[in-house]
Amino acid sequence: MGSGILPESRKISIGQSLQRWLALLIEYFELRIRLLGMESKEAGLQVLSLALLLVSTLTLFAGFLVKSKWSSVELGAD
Repeated sequence: MGSGILPESRKISIGQSLQRWLALLIEYFELRIRLLGMESKEAGLQVLSLALLLVSTLTLFAGFLVKSKWSSVELGAD
């Protein structure tokens, strides 16, 4: 029997420990990048829908102003 805390079959070297730690760190960053990609796609769709809503609102408002201006000109209100 060894004098360490872990049995001989469970002992790992510092190199193996660092390798595992580095592999987990890389996997963590890969998953964070994937998540960021999904969140940016969702945010992009939300920005696109807000832009379409803004453009349609401005278009309808401009149409209303043009229509009201032409109807006042036709009636001779100026």
